[in-house]
Amino acid sequence: MDLYGFASAYSAVVYLPFMHENGKVEVRFIAARSRLAPIQKLSVPSLELMAALLCARLDAYVKREVGLQFRRCAFWSDSLVALCWIQSDAQRWKPFIANPV
Repeated sequence: MDLYGFASAYSAVVYLPFMHENGKVEVRFIAARSRLAPIQKLSVPSLELMAALLCARLDAYVKREVGLQFRRCAFWSDSLVALCWIQSDAQRWKPFIANPV
């Protein structure tokens, strides 16, 4: 089984796709989380980074609660900046960005 997570705009959702014996693919909604943006002004890329962190935490929660082994887990984000921050060395960034990365 696979587990797919999507993150955007400080929200995250996790889906479980599976294929039937006849080749038909079915996708089931598993869980979602969202947060309100903090009162202090944050940039859109910072909120997208927080959405990616939320997605990773939601994935860990689902794995713990479901108790199944997943063959593959994949995550998607529509923010190229947040993805670059995640892939880079965390020591390059200010603490707000470095801590989630």
